[in-house]
Amino acid sequence: MPTYEQRLITSLRRFLLAQDPHIGEGDRHITIKDVYLQPESDEELVVITFQEKKRPDCLFGFCTTAYEDLTQRGTLDNPDAWQHDPALVWADMIVAQFTEHIVAANMGLPKDCRSDTITWITSLTPLNSQQPPLRPTHVVTNFLLRADEKEERILIVQRSQKVGSYHGRWAGISGFVEPDVTPDEQAYTEIREETGLQHDQVRMLRRGEVVEYSDAELGRHFYIHPFLFAVLTPERVQTDWEAVNMRWIAPTDLHSYETVPKLQEVYDAAIHGEILA
Repeated sequence: MPTYEQRLITSLRRFLLAQDPHIGEGDRHITIKDVYLQPESDEELVVITFQEKKRPDCLFGFCTTAYEDLTQRGTLDNPDAWQHDPALVWADMIVAQFTEHIVAANMGLPKDCRSDTITWITSLTPLNSQQPPLRPTHVVTNFLLRADEKEERILIVQRSQKVGSYHGRWAGISGFVEPDVTPDEQAYTEIREETGLQHDQVRMLRRGEVVEYSDAELGRHFYIHPFLFAVLTPERVQTDWEAVNMRWIAPTDLHSYETVPKLQEVYDAAIHGEILA
């Protein structure tokens, strides 16, 4: 029986190479070149290499852990012990992470690259490789407000291990601003995808000033667009795979949670932002 690692790489190659190795359009599209495992310290890394059409001499790389949960490593070689093969599940998540990074960069890869080595697009790089510069990354953070009870409360969600960063931290409803999409449009998209609420079930109340944050470990300089929404049907909220818990809390209690960076500042920006409704 193939090992977990063999099944993982086979699944990734099927997803990324066998079907369609191209992402994007025109001069900015990329072509996947290879997918493989690279050992590093006490775990292994999945490496995806690719080229950009307008710079075919440059080889770019993305890498992430081969394991969703290292504590389960010893049981992963037997897929029959699981309801769903963990290699297939994690391969699907890696593809989502990879696509998320490419979208977040707005298909704009690092300007400096060399033909004799891999230029990495994430901070999680193999040993002895050069740290990439911080990349501008625009994200939205939505605070959903319910006023159907005695005291107003906002929704926060706890990030799962399946998202790309800040695992276990509490956050608003957030996500990368995709290419050719305004922050306002992205705000509604994230709410729909992460809570199941449709456009007519929420109302945008305020748009806050952008909050900036640099994370050297992630290799990103974040531009966070804050929004405050009224929720018309709070009982309909259903979170997706990006969250493991959700809570409606008093805004004054936000400080007592271990949150993603700058969440309190982002909330303050949202509630003092431009009035829209």
